[in-house]
Amino acid sequence: MRTDFTHFGTGKKNKRRTYGNNRLMRSAENAGSTALTMERLNKLKGHPLIVKVNRGRNKIERYEGEIESTYPKVFTVRLTDGGLSSFSYADVLAKNILFLKRKI
Repeated sequence: MRTDFTHFGTGKKNKRRTYGNNRLMRSAENAGSTALTMERLNKLKGHPLIVKVNRGRNKIERYEGEIESTYPKVFTVRLTDGGLSSFSYADVLAKNILFLKRKI
């Protein structure tokens, strides 16, 4: 751990920590959880769903449709009105997107 970063002009040392390979380890952990999320969404393909998306500042959008396809970074939802929306797995992991079972 390196703690020798000096502020310019003040001579004071800032104890900023650098962790080296931990960034890679964290991204590997996230890749595993992304793969798990991808698997779960593949199981939901073709089933009627209600997708609730939290856009922030109390803006919640609600879509009805089914998951059409999954890609390495995003997945698409075919809406009941014929439209197509795409979302990222990061939003699912951050719990900004919820999937609810839709009654037919």
